[in-house]
This record gives sequence, structure tokens and C-alpha cells, in this order.
Amino acid sequence: MEELSFNYLTIGGENTDWLKEFFDSFVDTSFTPIQHDGHLGNVQKGRMEIIDKVTTPFFCFCDPDDRVMVDVIIKAKDFLVDNPDYGMCGTSEIHLNEHGNAISLEGTDEFRMESLLRSPLALHNGTVYRTEMVRELLPFFRDHQFKSFEWALKLVMSHRYPTKKLKDIGYSFRFTTNGHHCSPCEIGEISPNDTVKTLMSNNLIK
Repeated sequence: MEELSFNYLTIGGENTDWLKEFFDSFVDTSFTPIQHDGHLGNVQKGRMEIIDKVTTPFFCFCDPDDRVMVDVIIKAKDFLVDNPDYGMCGTSEIHLNEHGNAISLEGTDEFRMESLLRSPLALHNGTVYRTEMVRELLPFFRDHQFKSFEWALKLVMSHRYPTKKLKDIGYSFRFTTNGHHCSPCEIGEISPNDTVKTLMSNNLIK
């Protein structure tokens, strides 16, 4: 059985050129990224459905408009295998504009809470999660809908468990002007501005 699964969401209308770049990331690997149907404007719902379906001890979220350095993601998974008390291990990342040009580089050794608190886009993807530890949080996330779900998840995971971020670049994240990260909040959805307050009021972070 595979130890790690790569999971991505589609909602229809994906850019075919970007999709080709995404799949090219996996051409020379034994991994086949797993496609899941997303929900327009509701990334958390799609991500939660992925977590429910994961059958591997470790998993990673990928966006099909981005690029994945699979060997570095595997290095993050291997770190978790060797360090069973750690809940997640991330990689550094390059941020690209819509034309594929690098505009910034994110890279630190650790998932530091103070860094995570500064930005919902911090440590976006390229993160390997330990499935069993994430599943412990599902009852809470079923009751609370976050606009920046993966940011909220990382905040809670980094508070509960030791976490690690590698210096190696494992992910290229493409900023888009029409992507889910720019869409308005749905009714009942917790905004980025209220994310930390909500997690603190539920004693998930301090």
C-alpha cells in the first residue's frame, strides 16, 4: 500500500495549459494524483471530503493550477515516518503570477505559530499531513466552516503537535485573479479575520 496520496480538486473550467503543467509534475514518478470533485466557492467542503476518503497514512493537498516537486514532498513524508510524534511536514514554495513568473519565495525551517498567524496564505501547500492526527480534528471542522480552511488546519496542527518545514522547494503556488482564494465568504463561513478568534474561543489554539 502507498504511504502517501496526492489529492486535488476540480470544479470544471480548469485552464488546460496549467493542468498539463500540473500533470507533468508526476510524469517521472510512481504517483498518480487523485482527482476529487470540488464545490465552487467552498474549498473546505471539498478538502473535508478528501480527508474522509484518504486511505494512506499520509496525504497532501495539491491545486491543479500549481506545480509539485514530488521528490521534495516525499522527503517531507519520510521525515514524518522517521518522527512519529510530528503531525505535519511542509516544504518551501515559490509564488508565481498568472504567467508563471516567480514573484516571491517562502522558506523557513519551522512552522512557527507567529508566522502562521500573520497570513492566511502563509505555508499554502506542499504540506504532508499525518492522516490519523488530522482526523481527530474532523468533528470540529464539520461544525465550523472556514474560508481559509487549510490555514485554520495548520494553526491547530502546529499548536497540538510538533511540526516541521523543510528549506527545500516542494511547491510552486500560482496566484490567480479568479481563484477560490479571492471569492467572498459564504453565509455562515468564518472569515480570515475571525479565524484566530474562533480557534481561540474553542480552545484549539492559545
